Amino acid sequence: MAIIAGVGLVAALIAVIVLMRYSGTLSVAQRDANGQIVRRRSTYGEANQVEQELRKRAEERLARQADRRMRTRPPQRLPGPQTEPTSQQAPEPPAVRELPVDEKIASLRWSKIPTPGATHGGLIVGTIRNLYGHGIKELLVTPQVLDAEHRPIATLATVTCRHVPARGDARYSVSYVGVASDQIEGVRLSTQCKPLERPAVCYEAEVFAFDRRANTIVLTGSARNLGTKTLSEVWVYCELFTRDGEYVGSVQGKLDEVFGGRISPGRKATFEVVFDLSKTSVWPDTITLADARVVGKEE
Repeated sequence: MAIIAGVGLVAALIAVIVLMRYSGTLSVAQRDANGQIVRRRSTYGEANQVEQELRKRAEERLARQADRRMRTRPPQRLPGPQTEPTSQQAPEPPAVRELPVDEKIASLRWSKIPTPGATHGGLIVGTIRNLYGHGIKELLVTPQVLDAEHRPIATLATVTCRHVPARGDARYSVSYVGVASDQIEGVRLSTQCKPLERPAVCYEAEVFAFDRRANTIVLTGSARNLGTKTLSEVWVYCELFTRDGEYVGSVQGKLDEVFGGRISPGRKATFEVVFDLSKTSVWPDTITLADARVVGKEE
């Protein structure tokens, strides 16, 4: 629009000048010795000089307007894909794929235990609950640690929980490496399970004595048959953990001999199993937790 206006102005000035030239004179303003403006009739030569001066000024004005527009105009982009400068941009970390979650396996609680004296690395410990109506023979648990916006920042190793009763709980622990502990704000569990096949069932058992004898730990407890059928071929499965929840190992055993490997509906049976400390490098005094289950077949 500014260009059109400038061109119009030049055209108007030229038209006036031409008109005056055709009339034979051009009125030119001058000042006398006292500084007063006087007018006199101009000649054709003077008219030509004034015309050239006005044309020059109009062209200079148009050039200045064009220069201002070029300075304020946004940079033009060429067609086709554009490459942005990357010299000052930090590289984006690779995205971690979010793993599927089984809603029937609930995460009850979790905590992180950073490696002492280190900013990266540590242990994730937690407890899951089986919401299925049947027992699970093997439960594969793959934790993903999350940031403050609940985005996965790392996928940890897969661990196995065994013989998890229907609507029962199980502990897990897994280490994390190369992840800053202060970035971990949550945990998501991806799981796969292999169910117990009937007539096999499992129930939670209670450990009420935790004794250290020489190079062993002796676990004493009891289990109740919560079903409506007699259990036969019953055996005991125990998992041991440190006071922080780190997995130490597992051990299997039998019911006390007096029960003959059988539990009637609603009845209790006792057991005693022995864990060999030579199978672990964990300091014995730190092993303070144990979970026990009984596994049998319904008759």
